Amino acid sequence: MVQISHIPGNTDLRLHSGWQPQIRRIWGWLRCFRSFAIPKLRLRLPPGIEPYRTFWKMRARTRHYTLHQGFTLIELMIVVVILGLLATTIMPKILSKPDKARVAKAKFEIRAIETALGFFKVDNGRFPTTSEGLQALVSNPGGLPDYDPDGYLPKVPLDPWKNNYIYISPGLNSKNFDIVSYGKDGENGGAGYDADIESWNLDE
Repeated sequence: MVQISHIPGNTDLRLHSGWQPQIRRIWGWLRCFRSFAIPKLRLRLPPGIEPYRTFWKMRARTRHYTLHQGFTLIELMIVVVILGLLATTIMPKILSKPDKARVAKAKFEIRAIETALGFFKVDNGRFPTTSEGLQALVSNPGGLPDYDPDGYLPKVPLDPWKNNYIYISPGLNSKNFDIVSYGKDGENGGAGYDADIESWNLDE
């Protein structure tokens, strides 16, 4: 129990020395409360007692400790292993998507060319010859009075790998015409994304 005695004519408080650390601790929190809650309140410290620690000093020490913590070698190794697993499992799928999208685009463009060739035949009674090529869908090759003045395509398309579509009419694999993209490698034949994309095999 704290023993407090009052000496007449003297406002000092005399406390047992064994209780001074607890009083210092309590006083530190009171000073902190005063600093941000009621700044106009003035609390007078009894003689011989100093604050133990303020709230802001505690925050400063905590912040310093947090900012200067680092990773251990084991933690860094775990992160490297996880990144390696992600690279081996996810990256191949991501890298293969552009080629997959190009194959789908080539099939879509071949179907669009087939539609334009159908309109060409409706107006002119025949398909463009092999020598006239797909350019006949953009401008009149000559000798076609019923040719649509706006053409049937805005420009001669290139496949998604920036190569020309192969056009043959009459077709070797279909009655009217063949349209072929040589795929990623730009050469006849191949497998996977290098395989030819052919108008008579678009559903395969």
